Amino acid sequence: MKALFGLVSYQGTVLIDGKEVRITNPKQAIDHGIAFVTENRKEEGLVLMHDVNMNTHHVAFQYNASRMGLINHRQEEAKTLQSIARMNTKVSSVHQAVGALSGGNQQKIVLSKWLEKTPRILLLDEPTRGVDVGAKFEIYNVIRQLAAAGTAIILVSSELPEVMALSDRLVVMRNKTIADIYSCENLTQTQVMTAATGVR
Repeated sequence: MKALFGLVSYQGTVLIDGKEVRITNPKQAIDHGIAFVTENRKEEGLVLMHDVNMNTHHVAFQYNASRMGLINHRQEEAKTLQSIARMNTKVSSVHQAVGALSGGNQQKIVLSKWLEKTPRILLLDEPTRGVDVGAKFEIYNVIRQLAAAGTAIILVSSELPEVMALSDRLVVMRNKTIADIYSCENLTQTQVMTAATGVR
């Protein structure tokens, strides 16, 4: 996932819409329409001391600024309120510090941050780790809505039922190589575990 977002080097070829692209840093990934929700939201996904508004627009900041580098704060806050409503994020105000939010609401802010850019490809690394059941299903709904709207989503999760419920295709990796690729229709957990472990 980090390689696809330009955070680490990689070997091989990355194709988007059938065309080879070279991604060596996050800016290039963003320019190609790629967004990355990291599994470590507190250290890599958010600036905990900053407020909800700042975190929501952290990625889009350089694109939303005027030519003079100015930001319309009223407009930004209005967009933040829209994101809060869309994600059903529980906050006291757009100026509340993100570090004071629950894990589920923090994760919704991470998602909102990237959805501001309307990504073509969304990389999700353990998107529901450390969130409560209610927030988990709200995040599932957002993922399904994005997929239905045409966003390509690559999901990595240690929760097999989550992967099977959300995915159209499932790629099983073993020893850093592809062990098998399945359609999730009528797929069983036994099939997946057999491919993952190599034990039949």
